[in-house]
Amino acid sequence: VREANERASERAGLGVRLERRHHSSSKGNGGPRSFRSAHAPCSSVRDCCCLPPRREGKRPAHFLDSSSARRYATQTKPVEEGSLPGDSEFIESLPPRVEETEADLIRRQIEREVMTQKNALLKNVQSVEQMMESGIGSNLKHSVELLQTWILPLTKGIARMQKRISEKKPPFEDPMETTDPELILPYIVNPWAKPEELAYITVIHILGLVLRDPDGTTFTAAVTSLGRKLGSDLYEAWKADNAKATGIERAAKQKIEGFDSLADSDEEIKGGLPPPDASKVTALREQLDGHSDFLGTKYWPPEVNAQVGALLVQLLVQVAKAPEWWVESADRKLREKQEDLRMSHFSKGKTEILEVVTETVKKIEADALKTSRRQPGERETRRCRGAEEPSSSSSPSRVFSFPVPMHRSGDHQHFAHTKWLPVFQHNIRYEGGSKTKGYIRINPQVRSTIEQVHSLTIEPKHMPMLVKPRPWTSSTEGGYLTLNTDIILGATNMQLNALRMAKMDAVLEGLNALGETPWMINKRVYEVALKLVESGGGVGGLPHESNLPELEEPKQDASPDVIRRWRREQKKIKTENANRHSLRCDLRLKFGVVDQIKDDVFYFPFNMDFRGRTYPISPHFNHLGADFNRGILLFGDAVPLGSQGYRWIKIHLANLFGRDKISFDEREEWAEGQIDMILKTAENPLGHTDWWFEADDPFQALATIFEIADVERSGDPESFMSRLPTHQDGSCNGLQHYAALGRDAEGGASVNLTPSPRPQDVYSAVLNLVIQKLDKDIEKGHELAIILNGHVNRKVVKQTVMTSVYGVTFIGARDQIKARLRERDINWDNVEDVDGKIVECANYLAKLTLNSITDLFICARDIMNWLATCSSLITSDRLPVSWVTPLGLPVMQPYRKQRRVDVKTPLQQITLWDKGDHLPVHQRRHRSAFPPNFVHSLDSSHMLLTAIQCKKEGITYSSVHDSYWTHAGTMDRMNEILRDEFVKLYERPILEELHNSFTKRHPHLEFPPVPQTGDLDLNLVRKSPYFFA
Repeated sequence: VREANERASERAGLGVRLERRHHSSSKGNGGPRSFRSAHAPCSSVRDCCCLPPRREGKRPAHFLDSSSARRYATQTKPVEEGSLPGDSEFIESLPPRVEETEADLIRRQIEREVMTQKNALLKNVQSVEQMMESGIGSNLKHSVELLQTWILPLTKGIARMQKRISEKKPPFEDPMETTDPELILPYIVNPWAKPEELAYITVIHILGLVLRDPDGTTFTAAVTSLGRKLGSDLYEAWKADNAKATGIERAAKQKIEGFDSLADSDEEIKGGLPPPDASKVTALREQLDGHSDFLGTKYWPPEVNAQVGALLVQLLVQVAKAPEWWVESADRKLREKQEDLRMSHFSKGKTEILEVVTETVKKIEADALKTSRRQPGERETRRCRGAEEPSSSSSPSRVFSFPVPMHRSGDHQHFAHTKWLPVFQHNIRYEGGSKTKGYIRINPQVRSTIEQVHSLTIEPKHMPMLVKPRPWTSSTEGGYLTLNTDIILGATNMQLNALRMAKMDAVLEGLNALGETPWMINKRVYEVALKLVESGGGVGGLPHESNLPELEEPKQDASPDVIRRWRREQKKIKTENANRHSLRCDLRLKFGVVDQIKDDVFYFPFNMDFRGRTYPISPHFNHLGADFNRGILLFGDAVPLGSQGYRWIKIHLANLFGRDKISFDEREEWAEGQIDMILKTAENPLGHTDWWFEADDPFQALATIFEIADVERSGDPESFMSRLPTHQDGSCNGLQHYAALGRDAEGGASVNLTPSPRPQDVYSAVLNLVIQKLDKDIEKGHELAIILNGHVNRKVVKQTVMTSVYGVTFIGARDQIKARLRERDINWDNVEDVDGKIVECANYLAKLTLNSITDLFICARDIMNWLATCSSLITSDRLPVSWVTPLGLPVMQPYRKQRRVDVKTPLQQITLWDKGDHLPVHQRRHRSAFPPNFVHSLDSSHMLLTAIQCKKEGITYSSVHDSYWTHAGTMDRMNEILRDEFVKLYERPILEELHNSFTKRHPHLEFPPVPQTGDLDLNLVRKSPYFFA
């Protein structure tokens, strides 16, 4: 930040002004670090004492720590001693941007991170017009304004609820109330749980959940996820104030020490200074410490999550209403006729709508949540909350009433006759006999009207970053500039304790290298995707914008077989439509993110799972997503292609079209034969979709087509500056690691650890063994083998081979093969029970496939069995399986036997599952998961080692697990690096080191010896062109 600010100041001519701001005063009010009566000017802005101090040996000097980022962002407006601005004041204090300097980008990034849900929604409203122009938000503005009308009554309801809880009374005057006020009091009643902010969080979060699926979300998922969200946000607010208090305490201490150190001879000076007042500091510290046990962690107890979330969901169901005239318009002409009236209401009459909804507040304040007493013996199943009529699957027992405003003053008298429709509904459904499950869903009458608001449920704080992420320096320091993020996603307490003591500098260095890769949006591909969506979608992997029509119900006299077939097909249609809806919602979230970053260079901060596999923290849009995500991403920096870069782009295109089983020369030759079609497609991509839709990854192929066309037009390929990410993928990477562990020469050759003129295909090798066994059974007259004859191909066995190394079970393999068999054109005319016969065939073929994998990879199977045996020994001692990766990351498997916890909430009883460290270990899960988790930790180590070396050599690098990305111009060097790092990694006796660590930590257990290894020469990997290809 110092370097960025200095460069920005020099460019903008602000250096003198900044120094004056910090040092013109002689009263020591230049910032939180200057507290003496006089202050000598610093030599430069770079060395200004008012900026955060350097931390030598811990992090680069130009990066902020989380407690200093907010102070830096306001450095042109120094903060008075003993106070720091809140979120709204902080954002308002930001100076207007004139040009995009590094300091400007840092300010924008911090503004995003500290932005509240309220400010985020208001800011999103400002971009509604742009989204409407893009064709993805036709009714978005009206929907957002309707959302805002719910905030006032919800805020009032939360405030009243907090008041009752603070008095240790039930949240509502309900005779059936089951909430324990003392349990949730410290979590929901505190200075950081502000009613209005809780209201915005509740509305946005629940909308984001229920809009993903036409059937809504389960009540349990809604309340627990909302509780976790509140816990995380309140923790961030508490943490920020705690950092402020620490700075204030440090300032007060220096001030007091400076005051007391004055000698008696300085009595005149001493008498002219105000005595230090520590009362404010003490009060703030007492307030923070008083809540540290509850808000000092983002992970609340499961019961608290459920209770708090249920109370807020209950209030939301009550207050969220929409006027019928706003949502009810089947006739398009009527909708157009009412458009001017609606616009008038939401522009001129916004205040009037708030006044109408305020009527609901009066009811809430007067004990709005009235219920009828349940009669003795009456079922606990409840009526749909918020609905006008009871659900067909629920019995009426308790109904929360909601007042309909019947009085209107002013010009809009029709409001007195308005019918208000509930937006959210709480239903209890029967699932499987007597089992019931609660759901929160959108009223079908309202869904289509507010569905597009789903794109506004994105949290700005978790967007891709506008500046490089803060370097990871420990297990809790790194990533976003001001947000606290754990390096391990969902780590157990035992693993967190191990992380604090671990020496894992290489892990941190690798994460930092990944986070420094710049990205930008490929606008040409993005615009093509938008046009395809506007035309109906359903192509190129994009979801359909419309649903399948439902089948006509059979006549009453139809046969049972016809009715059964109709129900089966109707269920498939309903499932397909639900999937289409979920995919549309996911795409809208992606569009919402891309729309905000499409003009910027941005970065992805990274963390890991418990095994060490890395993931971008920003959830909705990143390069780990599907083809659309990857197709619209470019590197933020450009590199000349050089002598070999153009060749690698052609090879990359061939790979994307599925031509990855031939040699590199043949792939390049294929791409050169497509030049004419490439140029035509680049000129008119929508006119040649029949060609580029044939690619395995259409949007990545389109991005490559645009790049090749640009190179061809440039006339100088070697000097062409390219931003396109090109990939090198491992060949069944899990088996590559097993082959290297066991020095398996035969298995290693089948996964390209040794040189060969053409790439070896392990899936085809397994397929050949399966077909040999199938032919033998056909000769014996085996019924299932005869049915499958000619229908078993590479695609049928590929997924099972790929996942076998990661511990796929027989049931899992059977389901994978069953799904592939359904796609095959097999004649089932003479079979009565087609589904049953497919299951029989899948069982038979799964057994053949798994046995063939064992025959081909004997060393891998021996290692898997050894790892599983070690796991059984460790868990028999009631301890979880744990190990340390070659890079020093402590890994601990989290599998525990779950404990059922029944929690009663005002709306329904829910069942939670406790998975804490105090529960006994789950021996079977540890045994089955240890081999794949151990290999995942090794492939992550290889990837991070490659990232570290690429960073040292200035090579732009990223990865998707075993797919390594870089510029085409640096592909040759990255290939050399990833092979060198793989060989160095497996030159270590990894299995022997693991055996020794088990023996030291469990000396009373006798572990079997390490399996014997083969004679594979690892140095051959350096010469294997198709090891990663």
